[in-house]
Amino acid sequence: MILPSKHLKKCESLIGLASIILEQMNKTISLEDLWTKFEKINNTDKCPTYHSFDNFILSIDLLFVLNKVQLTENKLIKL
Repeated sequence: MILPSKHLKKCESLIGLASIILEQMNKTISLEDLWTKFEKINNTDKCPTYHSFDNFILSIDLLFVLNKVQLTENKLIKL
């Protein structure tokens, strides 16, 4: 699900995951480095739900559509 609902916690939704990913981003970071950084907090107190790489990519796509990140030369740029 993209948005949290009555039966879905914020951390389980893609929008919630996107906000966690955005917090983890520096100004410029590669996708691989960002995934490595995210794996360290995945399924911990900071992100209490396990998210697969597929959900991670869907959240990156969501951030791109919302104009929060940009992809240039294999690097993600936080806007």
